[in-house]
Amino acid sequence: MAPVRPLALAVLAGLAGLVPSSDAAPLRLDDPAVTATFSQDIYELGDTLELTITGEPGAWTCILFDTQLGTYSIPGLITFDLAKSPSFSVIDLGPLPPSGQLVLSLPTDCGTTLLTQTPIHVQVAMFPTANPLPACMSNVASLLIGNGDCDVCPAAAQQDASVSALPGGMALHLPGAGGDYYFESQGELAENGDGTATLRGVLASLASPGDRFLLNVRLSGRLDRKDAAFPPIGSPNKKLLAPAYVENGGPIDPENWHYYTELEGDLVGLDALAGAYVTIEDFGGAVQFGMGASGKNLFYGACAGLDAKVVSQPSAGVTLVDSSSSELTIEIGQCPPPFEDVCVDPSQPTGHILWWPEVSKHFMALTDGVTFEEYADGTAHLFGTVAVQGEPDKCFELDVHFSDRVDNGDANFPPTDSPKWGDVDPASADETTWHYYQKTEGMLLGCGDFVGAVIALDRMGPSFQVGVGANYHDLDYGGSGWLNLTVLEQPTSGTTFNVNTTGDINLDFKNCPAPSAEPVVHYDFSGQAGTQVLDQRGDLDLVFDAADGSLQWVTDGALEGVRFLQGSGEDTCIRRPDGASNLSLLDALQKEGNLTVQALVRQDAAIANDSRIVSFSSSTTVGDRNFSLMSYPTAGGVQGQVRLSTGKGTLDKEFDATWKAGELAVVAMTYGQDGVVRAFHNGSLVASFVHGDDFSSWTDRPFVLGNEFGGDRPFHGEMFDVKIWNRALSAGELLDEAGDLIGTIPTPPTAAPIAHWDFSSQTGDKVLDQVGSVDLDFDGDDFDWVTDSHGMGLEFEKDNSDMLKSASTSSAAGLRQAIQASNALTLQVFYSQDKGSDDDARLFSWSSGTDVTNRNLSMISTWNGSSFSGELRVKTSSSTSEIHQGLGVGEDVAVVYTMTFDATTGVVRSYLDGQLIGTDSHAGDLSNWSDHKLRLGNESGGKRSFEGVMYDVKLWDTALDDAAVLDAANGLLGL
Repeated sequence: MAPVRPLALAVLAGLAGLVPSSDAAPLRLDDPAVTATFSQDIYELGDTLELTITGEPGAWTCILFDTQLGTYSIPGLITFDLAKSPSFSVIDLGPLPPSGQLVLSLPTDCGTTLLTQTPIHVQVAMFPTANPLPACMSNVASLLIGNGDCDVCPAAAQQDASVSALPGGMALHLPGAGGDYYFESQGELAENGDGTATLRGVLASLASPGDRFLLNVRLSGRLDRKDAAFPPIGSPNKKLLAPAYVENGGPIDPENWHYYTELEGDLVGLDALAGAYVTIEDFGGAVQFGMGASGKNLFYGACAGLDAKVVSQPSAGVTLVDSSSSELTIEIGQCPPPFEDVCVDPSQPTGHILWWPEVSKHFMALTDGVTFEEYADGTAHLFGTVAVQGEPDKCFELDVHFSDRVDNGDANFPPTDSPKWGDVDPASADETTWHYYQKTEGMLLGCGDFVGAVIALDRMGPSFQVGVGANYHDLDYGGSGWLNLTVLEQPTSGTTFNVNTTGDINLDFKNCPAPSAEPVVHYDFSGQAGTQVLDQRGDLDLVFDAADGSLQWVTDGALEGVRFLQGSGEDTCIRRPDGASNLSLLDALQKEGNLTVQALVRQDAAIANDSRIVSFSSSTTVGDRNFSLMSYPTAGGVQGQVRLSTGKGTLDKEFDATWKAGELAVVAMTYGQDGVVRAFHNGSLVASFVHGDDFSSWTDRPFVLGNEFGGDRPFHGEMFDVKIWNRALSAGELLDEAGDLIGTIPTPPTAAPIAHWDFSSQTGDKVLDQVGSVDLDFDGDDFDWVTDSHGMGLEFEKDNSDMLKSASTSSAAGLRQAIQASNALTLQVFYSQDKGSDDDARLFSWSSGTDVTNRNLSMISTWNGSSFSGELRVKTSSSTSEIHQGLGVGEDVAVVYTMTFDATTGVVRSYLDGQLIGTDSHAGDLSNWSDHKLRLGNESGGKRSFEGVMYDVKLWDTALDDAAVLDAANGLLGL
């Protein structure tokens, strides 16, 4: 494999083309400081990469970038913090504008994938006008992009004897199971912008190729150089020969590596190892990624020590053994392009992707959908997340590999017992154009209600077939095949599956949607007059339904729109002409089963009856619609409302708006594969509602702006822009949309906590709640008020019974009610801990005992022998989750540990110093919470005592987003 060399010339050259912002105030000429800031710590592919430069207006600036850090000087001119490696380059930006701020941006795509593999370090040189020499230098900003949407392939790390004494050729070393394994066919690595990664593929033994495993690895807790805990304890693991490293004159600098603090994975036995199931976890240190990180060569790669546990043995043959000396060593490069990259269409015609009759006949695509890729080496891959139709919590990660392709002209075409016809009339299809895969091997990993389940899949009967009419049900282009399903692990709780059952895969294929897909409908009202409103994207032109002047064209600065005056009849609207069809919109949305509706409006303060902004409906009856987006003033402010019909019925939800009458607002609703309706204001999420199912129940109804069909739900105000997409836009995309429509979007204020114990300026034997009434009393006597570099805090001495606690079980009832009403929470603790703490020391406990079911919420920190590990417990109506992660911090290190939970999405997130370190799915809501005493530093009954200092504890009744968590942590850490 050729070495991967991350080059940023094209990307950063593209950055230099954006019109500068003029929002920043000019800097004083006697203060020539220059700064460089990326808008995100890590970008996902598809995000807009944004670099903000501030400095002296008119000063000349240049961008310098490199893949290596160091110190390099040009005497009398410049000293920068980059190594001037072979990838070093400079881009001349010219003078800064009068605002003193330049914002450079560029959309990211798979062409920038190599940037994920080594950080690109950026520094800005500014030559002040009053004293142009020497140059002022900015901070170093590091650019990271997640590659989760692009094809990146792992391979066994090969030895380069000039830099490594370690043997190469194996991706996985697994003692007792054939020893060394390589990727038999193309695997897949995805490093994501949320700090997680996945690694998949089929492994075969070097010594015995019939010994094969299906590999699925999940990584979390990413740490980069910018993070406070970088590098993790025990890292880096320098396995190359000493001359290879930068301190000895070599090319490899571990300061450019990144790490994942947690690894968990599954090995499902294939062929000679069929029936085997082995779990793997990280062992002996963090997983390291970077140039030379494999320890075998200088290429981009990774390595990890592993602890392998045998859950079940192969049905015959070798006996596997547990091993804590297993190891993963890979090098990583770009994949060859697939023959075809298509997505599965869940709406045609069978309504399902996976059919497992014991569980459901209709497993649909969830979240980002399901993808089928075919490759030149005769293999194919089907992967994604599927869930029972209308029940998104009953889900599986689907990972199926196909191989041994047979085409017409091959000696064994068609394979024995193929094709299978099903509902398709053989006279209507030409099976001579089909192709087949003789091997089908895969797994289902449970999520949501099925978490913990592991199911092996393999071919039953005919070979998997692909072609026009091959989907078993109609003449669309697709694929199908019958399956044996073998349960290796049952779900952690709830359902128990039969160990041996059957099912099948029936797929229709379509082109995968481009991440930057344009809207299918767009009314921008610009440059128009008369009584017609043109659709800028499609064929849904509209007309004024008013002849009395109650609709007027208006201009507001750069905005052009229509004012709805609403006469005495209040039946004014903009609608489709009489007899016009809306089938193009219906088909576009119905086929995808996803949508985004967005409008830029300024609403009058006039009270209206459930006024409609956009409505695709035939009456005011809740069920007589496809969707409606509503916003209307009330006596107490502005109310938002969304209605959406699916096969599950019509969702009808109101929510408190965050905008006011008389102000410009970008209002949007989305619905995605996860079955959740979300409402946004200026790109920020303001409400979300679980719904589920698809748009198969939709019909061709009237399409109206500013009213309902029938004219009794009038909108009062101005409308400047309306767009509809046949996909659910991300929060980032909606934020960009809002920014494009109304300029810079102010950062929404961080939600206020509902309880705050900050330990500052306090004495005595009580800790006061700064925002509420839940004060905490000393229970015990081993406490001391202290002041150190982190501020004022309370020192806990180790004592089995000492703690802080609320006065009664009912004193925190208001907090419980607030959190139950929102079905979301955030808990944040700022503390430093001694390793002498009890096992499972409680930082925060809202419980009546140590049993996991007798609690609402707990945050736990435990010394594991070399660093602290964290644990979070949150009870829902489904179960009590237990989420473990390595914190990777040592004794007496002050950290901010944060968790969030949103029952709408069913996701628990954990953060260290504001950086995401882990996520977990957790079904259910918070309706079964009970009143318990709140405690800090111990559990009810004692024996879970914390030893150390606490500085600050906050509790919110909302799940803060990543940016808000980081801001809150930085505020405590003084960053």
